[in-house]
Amino acid sequence: MDSNWDFNEVCVPEDRCNSVFDSNNASHFNNFIGAAGLLEYPMAGRRFTFLSGDGKKMSKINRALVNNEFISKWPNATFRALERTLSDHSPIILATETTDFGPISFRFFNSWLEIPGVEEVVKKGLTYHGNALFKDQLLGYKLKGIKEEIKIWRKALAEDRGLEENEVELWRTSKNKVREWFRRKAKDIQQKARSRWILDGDENSRYFHTIVNCNIARNKLNGLWIDGNWITCPLVIMKHIQENMKTKFLEPVESRARIPSDGFSKISETEAKQLIAKFSREEIKKAVWDCGSDKAPGPDGITFAVIKKF
Repeated sequence: MDSNWDFNEVCVPEDRCNSVFDSNNASHFNNFIGAAGLLEYPMAGRRFTFLSGDGKKMSKINRALVNNEFISKWPNATFRALERTLSDHSPIILATETTDFGPISFRFFNSWLEIPGVEEVVKKGLTYHGNALFKDQLLGYKLKGIKEEIKIWRKALAEDRGLEENEVELWRTSKNKVREWFRRKAKDIQQKARSRWILDGDENSRYFHTIVNCNIARNKLNGLWIDGNWITCPLVIMKHIQENMKTKFLEPVESRARIPSDGFSKISETEAKQLIAKFSREEIKKAVWDCGSDKAPGPDGITFAVIKKF
């Protein structure tokens, strides 16, 4: 395999932001890739992999270049840029095995409500309707629309515009605080490595840590024996578990005894109509804003707000 990770040159102007693009150097770089017969995996996760020290210049200078034999063997490999911490480069990973247990959960954070434009993004997402025939389908389309619009909005906010001066200063201050926290944490780790930590106050014994690690290894689902075959495909495993759970909850009784409703309290017709009545825009906003500053509404928060829309 012919591959490299870190280059100081880019291929196209879109690989730089607030940075000078040299077309001559880019041409030499592209010619080198072509002459070597290398192919590139598309990068997911982030648009740029390098951030300058002043927080203004961004570039995509990390790539996964492989030969034809490699990409033929692993056509579904994924190349992903991870989140940065203190480094000016994003960690990158090339995975040849994909394990997909379905979409990850989506969370909505209260801090986004303080950023101008988020209300318009949610409104745009609410316009999604798809080909829904029922209200629950319509709700699903609207939730998906809000999620997609917020993802586009966050990406544009993070990488498609330059930082303002106050944002640059906040970024520098925050980075220094994080660096100081890592420095103190590193000193503690160094002390633990050089001393008998059990005598310095660790309340958890080696036996405790051994049990925890064994539980983690034992609870990890690497595969299942299904009809005499060892299966590792997540989709097959999930389907088998689902079918197995269905058999556990089947009811052998086809008919049930009916409980007479005489004597039970009932709501009035007016109260019944209020349960399915539409709610006002002010009530929707109040429901979201009353979640509290110490909680992230997440999927349930958005669901609650959208349900009240109807």
